[in-house]
This record gives sequence, structure tokens and C-alpha cells, in this order.
Amino acid sequence: MNNIGERIKELRKKNDMTQEKLAEQLGVSYQAVSKWETGIACPDLSLIVPLARLLHVSTDELLGYKDRRAVLEKMWQKALQLGVHETLKMSEAALKEYPHDQTFLYRRACDESFYADETTDAEQKREYLERSVRHFKMLISEYPDFNFAVEMLVTVLPKLGRHEEALSYAMKQPDKDRLLKHCLTGEELEKHRQKLIEQKMTNLITELISNRHNLLCIQAAVNIIKIIISDGNYLEYHDTLMHYYVWQAQCLVRENRHDEAIEALRTALQHAKECKVLEKEGQLLPYTTPILNRLSFDTKKISDFNPMRQLHDYITISEFDAIRDREDFIALTKEG
Repeated sequence: MNNIGERIKELRKKNDMTQEKLAEQLGVSYQAVSKWETGIACPDLSLIVPLARLLHVSTDELLGYKDRRAVLEKMWQKALQLGVHETLKMSEAALKEYPHDQTFLYRRACDESFYADETTDAEQKREYLERSVRHFKMLISEYPDFNFAVEMLVTVLPKLGRHEEALSYAMKQPDKDRLLKHCLTGEELEKHRQKLIEQKMTNLITELISNRHNLLCIQAAVNIIKIIISDGNYLEYHDTLMHYYVWQAQCLVRENRHDEAIEALRTALQHAKECKVLEKEGQLLPYTTPILNRLSFDTKKISDFNPMRQLHDYITISEFDAIRDREDFIALTKEG
């Protein structure tokens, strides 16, 4: 009980409570609370449990047994080796001593979900999923900014057929696109997955070509596009590839690989021409590659790119002076 008064004072202030408010909820006088905090007296043993609950700590923490939580943590880590049933029991045991501990609350709800995944008994599976949902919601209520709990809840609710409820939680999260794949079904799910694939592809190739002077990175970006869009129906990526082949040509000129540079520029021109064809169509065209065949591209956007104009501007820059007098380069400029 040594220094309990100091801990009561610290925890009371942390919970934004006055001595009067704490005293009222415990059924004692505020003078009694004052005596505890100044060390003149100690609370009666019968008040330790309700006092700990009001101050949102375990009795061990209130009484100053600081090492107890560390012991429970080690026990939980050891239980991991024995399986989810043991970790669940350990989490529940820890919560009896630390009823408001965020980590143990989260672990219990997670373990209930994992246990439901392992059991083959349908009734027991549903029971543990319901428990998991209930405990995740309790955790979110107590710790509204704990996003990990929301993410796990979004993965558990669909297992109970509650997709709309999961969707309502997912839509409030900053990384909702990643979570939506747990909530959607059927065609909507497949389309969403393809959107995520395209986003990841775009992020990867953008990172690769952040240094336009690295020939290997540019070639890797081109290859990624060709692998994903395996049937050659590149649609808006014709414009992307036009840029990449021009940058590739610039790198090749710097390495005095002039024939390869001309070939890269010729390929860039072909992609620019494809863009021009698409611009005339002016419609929504679907991708036909199996990986992206739920997605489409509005060809009206091509006019915003104006790839032929951009290609013309590219070939006038000084980096191509070394090949400017070549007949094949001149032919390209005229064709463009």
C-alpha cells in the first residue's frame, strides 16, 4: 500500500476527476480521498477493486505491482506456442487483472476470431465470431482511435454474413480501399480487386521511373505493364509507354547506343499513334487482359494527354542532338 495515495492522485487527474467526484462514486467523503492522497490514511481494502475500476487500472497497478503486467505479457507470448485456445485463455485471465488494457482487450477479440476459424463445429464457430464482434465493438467504444480494432472487426463481420455492417465501418477508415475487399462480394469484389491491382501497378511503375536516367528501372516499368496487360490492349497505357520509350531512348543515346535509341523512339511513336486512334473513338472501352477485364477507360481523356504533341516536343530537346542528323531519326520526326 506504500505510495498508493500518490497513485490515486495521479490517476484521478488522468481521468479528469475531482476529489469530490471520486468520493461521491465511492460513497465516501472528499476528506477521505484527500487523506489518501496526502498519505495520512489509506483506503479500506473493500474499496480497492471499485477504486481501480473507477480509475481504469488493474488492482495490481493501483497497488503498485508494476511487474505484474510484464509477467502476464511473457505468459501470453509463451502461450502462443501452444495455440489459439491457450492464448485466448491467457488473454481472458489477463483481463481479470487489467480489465481496460487495450492490448489484452484486442488480443482477446482477435483470439476469439482465430478460434472460430479453427473450429469445425458450426454452432461454436458462430458463438465465437459473435463474441469477437461484441468485444471488438466494446474496444472501439472505449478506444475510438484504435484503427487496428476497426480493421479486424471489418474482417470478422462478413463471416457472419453482415457485409453491410462491415462496409459501414470500412468506409470510415482512411485506408478504406484495402478494407473493402473484406466487405464486397461477387462482381463488386472482383472489380475492386482489379482496381487495387491497377493502383499497385501504378505505384510501382511510378516509383521505378522516379529516376528517368536509370535505364534498367525504365525497362522494368515497361515490362511490368506488358506483363499485367498481356494482350497488348494498353488503352491509356499507350500514353504511359510512349513516355517510357522516349526516356529509354534518352538513356540509350547517353550510352552511345544510337540504333537502339532509334528503335525505342519508333516504338514510342507507335504508342502515340495508338492514342490518336483511341481519341477518335471517344467512348468507354474495357480492358481485355484477364487481370483487369472488369475495368475500362474513357478514351475522351486522350485529348488531355495530346501524346503526339508531347512526342514532338520530346524529340526537339538537345539530348537527341547526337542522332538528329541520322536519316532514320529525320524520318521519324516527319512521320510524327
